Amino acid sequence: MAIIKCNKCGANIVSPDRRAPCGICGSNKAKQRRPWWFFIIRTVKSNRDIGVGDTIDRLLAIVGGRHYKSLYERVFGKGCGCKRRQTRLNAMFPYKATKDTS
Repeated sequence: MAIIKCNKCGANIVSPDRRAPCGICGSNKAKQRRPWWFFIIRTVKSNRDIGVGDTIDRLLAIVGGRHYKSLYERVFGKGCGCKRRQTRLNAMFPYKATKDTS
């Protein structure tokens, strides 16, 4: 379930698949609301980060994320899925591209 906002009339839509049309105006142009934690993570993004996944990966690397990954692989015998999760988070919560004014 996701709460999304209609771009046309501004109504909140509860949608299981993020594609439900607006119940008020019938528009299917809805914008997904960003979760509260997105705005906190966005404050520490770097210029190279494409989305939230890159920022989280960079922050976890600072506090020993690489050691956790190698330990996980040794104990469980498989990867932790971090790259797949990072790619999915980047697709779901990308940062808007800034225009170059040069």
